[in-house]
Amino acid sequence: MATSKLLRWTPWAAVTAVLLALTILTPFILNRWAPGGLKWDRLADISQTYSALSAPLSGAALIAVAWSLIMQARQMRIANGNEFRAGHRELMMQALQDPSLQECWEPPVIPTTRERARQYTYVNLIISGWRVDYLNGASTDASVLVWAQTLMRGEIGREFWRTRRAGWHATASALSRKDRTFVTLLDRALESSDRAGPPTPVSEYYLPGSGGGTPQ
Repeated sequence: MATSKLLRWTPWAAVTAVLLALTILTPFILNRWAPGGLKWDRLADISQTYSALSAPLSGAALIAVAWSLIMQARQMRIANGNEFRAGHRELMMQALQDPSLQECWEPPVIPTTRERARQYTYVNLIISGWRVDYLNGASTDASVLVWAQTLMRGEIGREFWRTRRAGWHATASALSRKDRTFVTLLDRALESSDRAGPPTPVSEYYLPGSGGGTPQ
């Protein structure tokens, strides 16, 4: 998505740059290739009028070029960030599929079972997906708060954030303001969930004999 937006902006930036160059170079072109019998006093009057008319155009063209370059740089940062997150997500998915790879990551904050560690990894992927949407403007504070409160109604989601939020805060503090806001929203969700009462135990997620499956 970011790459396609970048490709859409590039032709406009090129056209604007060409127009700006033509605007600036026109007087020099006239001076170089004008016919010998041209009345230069008349040309001077035209040039002054031209300069008065072209100045706003030149300024607008320059602003357009600067804006397009800013947008290209922004889209490139988003594309690079998405590529990094995709690679990180793939590493986590491999650890989910091969439990021995889980040991290549940092040890758990508190001793836990292998099964719970894999569940934490999965919850981490869920929250990381929310973060990407939030940073890209696809979700709002309110939506993140609702998602987190819903997740933390359950035992694993609430336990994950209670034990792992310090690491998320440490990472967010070195990143952007939106990152810091994002982790604060999850803190608020934890606080409101705690006020609402204890989380639903995993043993009560599904009806007896249902064999798990998708929650209703």
